[in-house]
Amino acid sequence: MDFNNVYPRPHMTIADVVGLVLHVTDIQYRWSFPRYIPVRDIALMNTRFEVVFLRVWDMHIAHHITCFRRVEAKLHCLAATFLKINRNIGGVVTTYASYLIFQPTIAQAMELEDLREILINREQVLR
Repeated sequence: MDFNNVYPRPHMTIADVVGLVLHVTDIQYRWSFPRYIPVRDIALMNTRFEVVFLRVWDMHIAHHITCFRRVEAKLHCLAATFLKINRNIGGVVTTYASYLIFQPTIAQAMELEDLREILINREQVLR
């Protein structure tokens, strides 16, 4: 789904997104009775330079704990499926049925790979 189609959709609608990982926050803890739940926010960018914010909850952080910083450092692609649009945070959030796919082999990811190379080369030239 294009990122510009994510925000106008109704609250708690299901969406899938694919983008380059621009930023990953540190793990934060939100209180949800009866315990604190780990949360991590991720900024994704598509080929149109649109940004969407993905909030990753609990079990997805545990399953992919080592992957998040690695994909941010190298601007890798991330596909996330079965997410809920959350108007309260202005982005999408994972559900228990969500899948996070790092470096997917789909057409959208191939387009993002070209953009990734351009951004990495530009960063090296600016140094």
